[in-house]
Amino acid sequence: MRWAFPDPREELPRRKVIRRIDGWWREFASRAARVGELLREGGDWDLVAWMNERLEAISDHLAWEFVDGRDGALRLVITPEGQRRLRPLVDVLLRRAPRIPGWEFHAFRLPEELDQAELAVEQRTGLRFEELRVRATRSPGGLIDLAWTSPACAGPDDERAGQAAFLATLALLGERCVDQWIGAILVERAGDGAGGDPPEALPERVRASIDAARARLPESACHRFCDEARWSIYSLDSDPAVAAGGSTPPDDWPRQHDLLVGRTMLPEMWVAARRGGRFSSCRFSRAGETFCYLKIDGAGGTGDRLAGRSAIEDAVNATLVPAGLGCSVGGGTGLRYSYIDLALTDVPAAAAALREPLRARGVPLRTWLLFHDDELGDEWIGVWDDTPPPP
Repeated sequence: MRWAFPDPREELPRRKVIRRIDGWWREFASRAARVGELLREGGDWDLVAWMNERLEAISDHLAWEFVDGRDGALRLVITPEGQRRLRPLVDVLLRRAPRIPGWEFHAFRLPEELDQAELAVEQRTGLRFEELRVRATRSPGGLIDLAWTSPACAGPDDERAGQAAFLATLALLGERCVDQWIGAILVERAGDGAGGDPPEALPERVRASIDAARARLPESACHRFCDEARWSIYSLDSDPAVAAGGSTPPDDWPRQHDLLVGRTMLPEMWVAARRGGRFSSCRFSRAGETFCYLKIDGAGGTGDRLAGRSAIEDAVNATLVPAGLGCSVGGGTGLRYSYIDLALTDVPAAAAALREPLRARGVPLRTWLLFHDDELGDEWIGVWDDTPPPP
C-alpha cells in the first residue's frame, strides 16, 4: 500500500490502517500519564506487551523505545529500523500523533549525549567504551564506512564487538544519519588496523565527510545544467537471466533487473542505484531532488525501442525543464523494459505534468514512475488511471 503517493484505488485499505493508527493514538493519549509514571517510578504493568500488541495492529515491522526527551519530556521513538520501505507509513503515523503535554514523538532515534552512548554500549555488551577507536572512510556511492577497534575484539566476526560498534554508531550519529550516510560498520582487533579516533570524535568526522561529499555536488538542480552535461555509457557484464538464478529469463523483472545497457550524466548516482545497497537521494543532490525512473514495458512492442525511448525522453524534458520540475539524467534498455532516469524537484507536480505527454505518445498501460530511494521502495505512480502494480 502506498503512503507517500497514495492512489484512490487503495483508499479503502488505507482508511482501515488510518483507523487503527487513530485508535492507537487515542488509547496512548488515555494512558500517557500511566506510561510516564511507569517509566519514571516503575511498576508491574507489562508495558512491552501492551505496546507490541497495539503497534502490531498497524504493522508487525515497527520497533519502538522510550527515552528521556528535552526539558524533562519523555520521548517515544517509533521506527521501522531496517525495513526502510515502511518510512512513509511511519511518517503518516507520526503526523497523526496528538499533542500530549510532556511528550515528544519521533520517527528516528536521535543522537545521544556521550555519557548515554557510553552507558548503552557498556551495559549491553560489557565492552569498555573508552577503549573503542573508530576510523571513517568514504566508500563508493557516497557512503561512509566505519571500522571500529577494541582490545577486547577477537576479530572481524566477534558478535559482541559488532554489537558494540553498531550501538555506538547509532547513539553517536542518530538513526537518520546512519540510514542515509553510513555504509559498512566493521570491527577489528586493536592493532590490526591503522588505529583510529576516540568515539567522541566520530560525529565531527562524519559531519566533515558529509560536508566534503556534498561540496563536490553541483549547487544547482540537474535541470539547470543537463544540456551541458557529459554522458557516460554503461554495459552490464553479467547475464540478467543468470543473475536471477536461472539459465533463461523469468516471465517478468522487478525494478531494473533486466537492464543491459544504460547512459547517465551522473555516474556515481547511476552505479549506486544499481549496487543493491542503500540509496538516499540526499547523497547525490544539494538541491533536494528525488532520483527516480520511468519503467516502460516493451513486451509485444514493435519498432526500435531505443528510438522510442529517446522520443519519450525528449517529451519528458520538454515538459519538466521549462517548469523547473526536473529532467532526464539517463536511460537504459533491458531485455523487456525501457528506462528513463529522472531527477525531480517536486515529485507530485512532475508526475501530474508527465501524464499528458506520456499518454499522448501512447506509452503502454504498464508504465510506472518508480524510485531509487530505499524509503520509497514500495511507492509507485502509474501513468494511466488503471496501471497495475509493477513487478
